[in-house]
Amino acid sequence: MNGAHLHLVLNHIPIFTTAFGFLVLAYGLIKKSRDIKNLGLLFLVLAGLSTIPAYLSGKKAPRIVREMPGVERPLIHEHAESAETSLIAVEVLGALALLGLILNLRQKPTPSWYFAVCCLLAIPVSVSMVHTGDLGGRIRHTEVRPEFTPPPPGPPPSPAPHAEHS
Repeated sequence: MNGAHLHLVLNHIPIFTTAFGFLVLAYGLIKKSRDIKNLGLLFLVLAGLSTIPAYLSGKKAPRIVREMPGVERPLIHEHAESAETSLIAVEVLGALALLGLILNLRQKPTPSWYFAVCCLLAIPVSVSMVHTGDLGGRIRHTEVRPEFTPPPPGPPPSPAPHAEHS
């Protein structure tokens, strides 16, 4: 497994944990459940933690893919810039979520507004994470680039011939 492969394996985790943390936290706020709100915060902490290896593995990926056919260096640069912004945002959110969890260990519960602030901050952070992932996908997946035009419909591909075993 090389750096690019590792990055592909790791980079989806923080995207989904950030979005899932937001959804669980929002649900906890609606239900007024301290346990569900804590679970949402925990997912946001995990998002912050899982972003670190995804980001670090991304530092090694350009050396592997930049000379591949169809790879455009400006796309790599744009993805790297967005990744840096997303990293900072998710780390701040993860730290706030961790602080909320620590505050909840006290006898006096964390105020609801604190959960609401974390939930509201999770929206732009989730959007930033998804945007970063989309930019990364454009590096090798031309079908997600804005200028992509799908080919006209044609006959279905014929099935691959089966190799006969002797």
